[in-house]
Amino acid sequence: SNSSTIDANDTNSSSNNNSSLYKLSSIIVHQGRSLHQGHYYCYSTVGNNNSNSNTDEWYIFNDLQVSQVI
Repeated sequence: SNSSTIDANDTNSSSNNNSSLYKLSSIIVHQGRSLHQGHYYCYSTVGNNNSNSNTDEWYIFNDLQVSQVI
């Protein structure tokens, strides 16, 4: 599995055998003293959304500026 895949079975206490794999596609970040004061921005993937691929490109969306994360 790649580093952007989350296995919910690792944290789920139920004993079912259903697969619960999720692919991380976005992260929301807050910087500031409180939820009412500060700044939010987002990292998100763009590209091949195939769960078996590590070729996704990550971008940061910060107000009107979008930049590729290198």
